[in-house]
Amino acid sequence: MPNATGLYSLSEMEDRVYRLLGQKQSTVSATGVESLVNVQGQAFSTVDIDQQINASLIALYTEVVMNREDQFSQTFFVTVKNQLAGPYGFPAGMLQLRYMDWIDPGIGQPNALPNQWTPMQFIDDPNSQQMADNYRGPTWQYDSSGSAFILNSLPQMDNPSGVRVKAVVLPPELVNPGDYIQARFARIFQNCCIYDAALVLGETELNSPNPRITEGRKEWHQRLITTAENAHKPPSTAMVSNRLPAMTFSGRRRGRGGGW
Repeated sequence: MPNATGLYSLSEMEDRVYRLLGQKQSTVSATGVESLVNVQGQAFSTVDIDQQINASLIALYTEVVMNREDQFSQTFFVTVKNQLAGPYGFPAGMLQLRYMDWIDPGIGQPNALPNQWTPMQFIDDPNSQQMADNYRGPTWQYDSSGSAFILNSLPQMDNPSGVRVKAVVLPPELVNPGDYIQARFARIFQNCCIYDAALVLGETELNSPNPRITEGRKEWHQRLITTAENAHKPPSTAMVSNRLPAMTFSGRRRGRGGGW
């Protein structure tokens, strides 16, 4: 059964895949309670299911994120050390770096107001290094691995959580039986992954494509894309005003002669 927020753990997703493929048999009591649930045939293992679920999760996530990076981005904080230019690691599984900004260590991240964060400029051209001192915040460049950044000047003191990173990252893979999908629209993602895994395993391991699974997979994919598109629409305000012919553009009432 799902948890209080409607999410299935990895082991529960495995169970649903087995059931969709008719690979589980159970004894049901008069009250509808199952007992003696057994996997039939052993055509594939939970490892096979987990691989398909994780492959589906990554593929779906990269698809729905495209052109919707603003709603899928997350905020991370990096602590800067005194006299250490780096490297400082980016979030694991980062797909896109949206921006980075800096808070003065004299203010500190817990006390920072929104307008006190300073954008951090990317400068990797050696000819432009002399411009680094012209910016309020420190400038930076990628390290050789591309998975971390280096400051172009040495920090003069520790700055706990002094760099704010806005980035789009892949959700972590499901490894342990109690793992849940950690992503926006997770309840829809999980059903897409279940039907994807069932479809692939049904065709490759059982050699018996099921039209019901194919249709279910199509419907859940459509739900995911529609949900992401609807969530991406920015709010709009319709400016409606009654016409006031007796008023001028400045709100003053016209004179008797109709002049300004």
